[in-house]
Amino acid sequence: MKTTVFKLFILLPLFSACQTANLRVVCSLPSAVKESSGLVVESPNRFWTHNDSGDKALLYQFDSTGVLRRTIVVKNASNIDWEDIAIDANKENFFIGDFGNNSQNRQDLAIYKISIPVSTTFFSTDTVTADKISFSYEDQRDFPPADSLKQFDAEAFIATTDSIYIFTKDFDSQPYQGKTRIYRLPKVLGTHTAKLVRILETDNSWKYNGAITGASLGSDGKLLLMSYQKLWAFTNYPNRQFWLGNRKELTFGLTQFAQREAVALAPWDNCTVYITSEETQNIGGNLSTFNICRILSKSKETSTSKTTLRIAPTPSVSDVTVAISGEVFDKSVLKVYNANGSEILQKKITQGETEISLASHTFPSAGFYFCKLFSAEGDPLSMEKILIIR
Repeated sequence: MKTTVFKLFILLPLFSACQTANLRVVCSLPSAVKESSGLVVESPNRFWTHNDSGDKALLYQFDSTGVLRRTIVVKNASNIDWEDIAIDANKENFFIGDFGNNSQNRQDLAIYKISIPVSTTFFSTDTVTADKISFSYEDQRDFPPADSLKQFDAEAFIATTDSIYIFTKDFDSQPYQGKTRIYRLPKVLGTHTAKLVRILETDNSWKYNGAITGASLGSDGKLLLMSYQKLWAFTNYPNRQFWLGNRKELTFGLTQFAQREAVALAPWDNCTVYITSEETQNIGGNLSTFNICRILSKSKETSTSKTTLRIAPTPSVSDVTVAISGEVFDKSVLKVYNANGSEILQKKITQGETEISLASHTFPSAGFYFCKLFSAEGDPLSMEKILIIR
């Protein structure tokens, strides 16, 4: 996102009592990347970044003293609005997110994929070829949408072994809601529809606190989401359901205010966090760091509520009601199995749907049945037994 005028004196009542992450400045960024918008850490002295819109299709490597070491030209790519970079869990591919969408009217969203050679460095030559993954959001209907639906700008993503997860930034929605929408699409080339898997609440007090601008996934599974002024760490979650794990919220504090747009976990320890900030009115323009494991080890993380099923009545002689509590999200799937493990019913769950009625004819005979709830990606969330007596 481009430069914004900050009036720091209005921020004082907007910071919560959450723990402060005290940043140490490592170096000033090279002058070529004062609008750093993405970050990948290769080693303690090798960092990769890029500028957002306005620059060419270039990746930059700099060292821990702020000296520019390499400039990589990305062929078959253009920088419409690059907003983040990432490597996948296998360290086989380097990804560039060209999905900045401040005006919310783009229909050419893309992620560029570059194969990483097996060598001591990410790129063996200064010119690389990128393959293109094109996508659109499954629920965006208008370009641009109404002000209340301006939720399709994004500045953060991660890559897992098989998928890409995009975290949107609701900076321009009116009224501001303090939420990020999590979309998933496959890592394969072609044109895809990004599927909404979750809407996650961040901070609705002020958009500089809650609008997500960066993300990073550690090899230990630790997920970081960052705004200008806050950072959230998600740990100990089942499968890829980040929102069901432990959640720790940190603030950078008033005295450290900056336009932070890139975050990355160090691959050697999954504890050292690096952050870059754009230079705005002589504020920021640095590479900074802190150790998040020291904070997590000294503080209690907040555990989010798990999804549970409740069956009523039990046992039943006719109809059955399945009540879903805890984390209920869009496109979950409820399945019913008989005692032999054969599926006899499948029902898609829409967001906000918390009670499902199963008619008596669902169960062809007396006995035990099993009701299971799955995420949109097929991950199991909860299971309960159903006893039918006749």
